Amino acid sequence: MQTQLLRRNDEQCCSGYGYVSLTNLDEHGKLSYDMRVNTIFEKNRGDLLRIGEFAKLVGCSVVSLRYYEEIGALVPAFVDEQTGYRYYTVQQTYQARLVRICIDVGISPKGLKAYFEGGDVLEMYNLFDSFNEAVEERLREAREKQTLIHEMEIEYRRQLAVEPLRARWIYARPAMQLQMATNVSASKHIDVKTYLRSMNELMEKTHKLGITPLAQQGFHRAPDSVWYAYLAVTESDDLRAKVAGEETLRLMRTRPEPYLTRAFHGASIETCLENAYAEVPIEQIDDITDMWGFTMVTGIAAIEITYTDKDWPSDPSKIVSMIS
Repeated sequence: MQTQLLRRNDEQCCSGYGYVSLTNLDEHGKLSYDMRVNTIFEKNRGDLLRIGEFAKLVGCSVVSLRYYEEIGALVPAFVDEQTGYRYYTVQQTYQARLVRICIDVGISPKGLKAYFEGGDVLEMYNLFDSFNEAVEERLREAREKQTLIHEMEIEYRRQLAVEPLRARWIYARPAMQLQMATNVSASKHIDVKTYLRSMNELMEKTHKLGITPLAQQGFHRAPDSVWYAYLAVTESDDLRAKVAGEETLRLMRTRPEPYLTRAFHGASIETCLENAYAEVPIEQIDDITDMWGFTMVTGIAAIEITYTDKDWPSDPSKIVSMIS
């Protein structure tokens, strides 16, 4: 009787090798499940792991393994027809790792069945390429989150250092701002309803365009036109392309210049704005920054006003460098 080493890749069994009789092949050149049970595993039960043992080995639950079997991503090497017990081989731990990697990088494991059953080397290379691309995307997202955390810490520390009722000079760090025009003239005060509505709208646009906002947000007054809601955003190669075609949006880079700022506190943003407008002429206001960090710690609403048209202080000790 002639024998041959065959890879088991049919719908019932996706991995492992065994010496079987060619007379047991079906018309497609594959072994049936029942034939494979009798010819390969019946005399080698000691080489197999029960589903519970295999679950511990690969670090997942029995429920997960049953789900992987259901979708064809990881089928047991042998199922006892009488008891229903499922058995796996040690070699299948590598297949299990691929399934776990697939899930970890955000790819549905349902598509793995085609790769494992096909036995196509090039298809497996494509699978690995997909994994690498998904990992690169996750790394990019992680780097963006790391940048956001860093910027939030800087802005948080800066806000807590602001003294209420006292103006101070600061060196501003350069930043890229995504600005959205409002319908409020620069000669008028921006009210709280416009403040909240415009900021929410800008947040939604940022999310829709796939732009990552950073830690600073507020409103900029363009002296010759209107108020703009703004968000500091992450710079990327395609940032300008994302904004192109958006009539109400523009990108502006702030310069590392000294600014005179002052904080205003109150029971609400509306109170803060009223307090600021009562003391600072509209033509001197450059920016209004939302002091979310101060509010988060104290529960008190706060904004920061940035002045323009002020002389550079002759005493350098009056200039506060922003924390970086």
